[in-house]
Parts: sequence; structure tokens; C-alpha cells
Amino acid sequence: MQRQTKKKKLKKGRIFGGIFVLLSFIFLCVLAVNKLQSQGTKETTSSNKSAVSSPKSENKKSDLPEAHQSDWNLILVNRAHPKEELSPHLTTVAGVQVDSRIAEALEKFLGAAQAIDSSEHLISAYRSVAYQEQLFNGYVEREMAGAAGSLNNTGQPISREEAENNVKTYSQPAGSSEHQTGLAVDISTVDALNQ
Repeated sequence: MQRQTKKKKLKKGRIFGGIFVLLSFIFLCVLAVNKLQSQGTKETTSSNKSAVSSPKSENKKSDLPEAHQSDWNLILVNRAHPKEELSPHLTTVAGVQVDSRIAEALEKFLGAAQAIDSSEHLISAYRSVAYQEQLFNGYVEREMAGAAGSLNNTGQPISREEAENNVKTYSQPAGSSEHQTGLAVDISTVDALNQ
């Protein structure tokens, strides 16, 4: 008799356990479906917002000047796209030299920046390839001497290759600097770079 009661209890327990697992599974499925539906709603909403804001984007695009690859002010200079000396026609603006074709726009830009913060000023602009090489090598020598705090794992000054790799995180090798175009400027509220 006791055995039959135990079997009945076990059977009831298995039935309740099975029902519990089934209900849990259904509950999780409902949650998953709701989550997917809410994500779909968010995507639809953001798509609708994109569609709604699309005319604004089109208006902004039409306000932009038309650009062509041959334009004088579209030039790519970096380590992947090095250039020989470009020798732009230079004009001095606020103590630095820039390509004369950007002088007027730069003066207006600097004036607007100084209206926001009077300490804004130009730090650096055009650099010849030769000067960039001198500057880069100076940074490398400084790194190798440990003056910049660059020591290797043994506490010794780093190798030239390690120094060059460090310097490349804040300066460009000769021929790879946008400053050689005369179209790039550094502007800041402090008197030197890297402060």
C-alpha cells in the first residue's frame, strides 16, 4: 500500500514537474516574441525617423559646395599617401604661414574662435618636408635619450625603431604630414602642442 502511494506521489510529481517545465518554456517563448516585436518596432520607428529627417539631410547636402577630385583643396597626405614637397604659395596669418588660398577663411575662422575664447591662437601651420623631417627626428632622438620617459623593459633607453613607433603616435614622418600642404593648422588655447 505504501508502495502504491509512493508511486502515485512520484507520478504526480513528474506530471507537475512536466507542467512546470512546459509553462516555463511557453513563458520564455512569449518573452522572446515580445522582445523581438519591440525591437522591430524600434527599428521601424528609427526607419521612420530617418525617412522623416531625410528631407532635412537633402537640404543640408544641397547647401554644401560641390566637390571634385581635382579640386586644389582636396589633397590626401598621410603615411599611406606620402607626398613630395608641394611648395604652396604662402601667406602669414597670425604668425604662421599657410597656403594663401585659405588665408581669408582662416582669419575669419580664428576670429570666430577668439570670439568664443580669446586665448585661441594658431600654433603651427605649414611645414616643409625638410622641416618635418628635422622635427620628427628630433622627437625620435628625445625618445631614445629617455627624455620623454621612454625606457624599455630593462630600464634602458629604447631603440630607434621603438622611438620612431612612439613618435608616430603624435607626429608624422617627413612627406606624410598634412602640414606640408599649407592647408592644415593647429589651433589651441595653450602655447605649445602636447600640453
